[in-house]
Amino acid sequence: MIPLEDTLLFAEPIYLQAEKSPMPELRLVVLITQDRLAFGPRFSDALTSLMAGQAGAVPGVSATATAPAVPSTKQLVDQANQAFNDYRRLTSDGKLGEAGAKLEELKRILEEMKK
Repeated sequence: MIPLEDTLLFAEPIYLQAEKSPMPELRLVVLITQDRLAFGPRFSDALTSLMAGQAGAVPGVSATATAPAVPSTKQLVDQANQAFNDYRRLTSDGKLGEAGAKLEELKRILEEMKK
């Protein structure tokens, strides 16, 4: 958590343990503020997206009263948050295969947010 003027920036690197290497591999960096979410393969890419509001950045939008056929931004953010929390839990439990599946789910959700 990084305080920036009137907001807080949460930064989370996402790693996958390589099968043939003892060192984990950085796969994605996720940056979140109160009203935006951005991601990229490196911190600088995620920060650029967050600041520009483009290419991977998703401005915060409140859900409408009626449930749309397409998931709202809030629903997608909630799904991404759940997938990320599951990924962290599974990684800490040493369940790397299941963690990798959650990382792929998170990637799919983030890609859907870009549409």
